[in-house]
Amino acid sequence: MGVSGLLVGLAGRRKIPAASLLAETYAHPQHLGLRSAKEILEILNEKLHLKLHLKELNKEIDEIEKSDPSQATTRIKKLKRATQTPRDINYIG
Repeated sequence: MGVSGLLVGLAGRRKIPAASLLAETYAHPQHLGLRSAKEILEILNEKLHLKLHLKELNKEIDEIEKSDPSQATTRIKKLKRATQTPRDINYIG
């Protein structure tokens, strides 16, 4: 779907092994898909033995979901800015 599907297709043409994990989300601008993203992290953590600690993420998700939607969006943007370098891309697919 979108760029996610395109990258997998282009990788195949160049004989680069590729896979894509997608999670179902709601097509609504206020829905951030945080729980769906966490589900993917849990699967990757289990299969690849990444030793990720996701309990703090649960707390963050709960706080964001309880807050006013406009505050949640602002909080997510602040978190993104705190972890981005100037060349990061916000959305690719």
